[in-house]
Amino acid sequence: MNESDKTYYYASAGGQATGPVSKQELRKLLEQHIIHESANVIRKGDAQWSRLSDILPPQAADQPAPSVAENMNESGRAYYYASADGQATGPVSKQELRKLLKQHIIHESANVIRKGDAQWRRLSDILPPQGSPYSLAPFKQKQKFHALAKGEVGKGFLPILLDTYAIAFKNFLSVFLAVILWALTIWIPYIHIGTTIAIANLPVDLAKGKIISPTCIFARRYRQFFGEFFIMASLMIFGIVTGSCLFIIPGVVLAYSWMLAPILLIDKGVNPTEALTLSNKYTYGNKFSFFLASIALLISFAVLLGLMSLISPDLGMIISILLAPVMGISLIAAMYKRLVLLQAKEA
Repeated sequence: MNESDKTYYYASAGGQATGPVSKQELRKLLEQHIIHESANVIRKGDAQWSRLSDILPPQAADQPAPSVAENMNESGRAYYYASADGQATGPVSKQELRKLLKQHIIHESANVIRKGDAQWRRLSDILPPQGSPYSLAPFKQKQKFHALAKGEVGKGFLPILLDTYAIAFKNFLSVFLAVILWALTIWIPYIHIGTTIAIANLPVDLAKGKIISPTCIFARRYRQFFGEFFIMASLMIFGIVTGSCLFIIPGVVLAYSWMLAPILLIDKGVNPTEALTLSNKYTYGNKFSFFLASIALLISFAVLLGLMSLISPDLGMIISILLAPVMGISLIAAMYKRLVLLQAKEA
């Protein structure tokens, strides 16, 4: 059927069926942003509506012949991928797809279509590991299986551990005084709401290398997020507690998956469920590195306390009270820096 034939109707913003229009006119409306790829479209004689992206794949005007396309340079922007909300995003090149995959923005199971093709395919089907004829999924499984032997896990947790010590050393006094002020506000519930949210978001400024003031936790802006923060905290506690009842390990995994959610809620301005989803995406593939960094931090902390306790048991107790909250906040700041800030710069 010719694209100029007026056989289609589309649902306008008000929900009205508008038309008839041709495929060419639909493309023009899409280019002018009058309609979106997710718009509902129906053809004369059909019983069901379809998404515009399903009946209007990317044009193949500049697409080489199939024999040439197969050998196309990876830098050519010839691909579209389905984002998390189902929207077709692009055009992008194979190199960009690899980068998105490496950053965990898209997954191996993501749907991808090439200009001129009629059907969507899995990313793993069109993007095998470079220099290998095999699919990406077995390759990734092999990578994970041999990660520890190759030292790839070490590349993840050592920078986090070093960043944690650097952040804690640089901001020890400010963070410690902020925690003391937070503890003093426990008796004033309205203020304590804001200081609790502020303490949870201290890692943002620390990760960005800013010098913080202990009194920054009294900023009014934090109290406006009480509703969202309460909903997110409730969801986190429910999920982690439920997971912990299932042989503990699921709860630990969820705790690491969602540890960045309180920060993302405020820093990115997303809603509670989006914050949890984003945190899970950022930590995907990195949880074991964080776990190792946490264990290494606890061991070094225990050794220091043991040495201090040999001098004086009371001294060991004082050191633990001083260091524990600072090191915990610094660890989350280091994770946020590695996963969110540095990835954003690379992108």
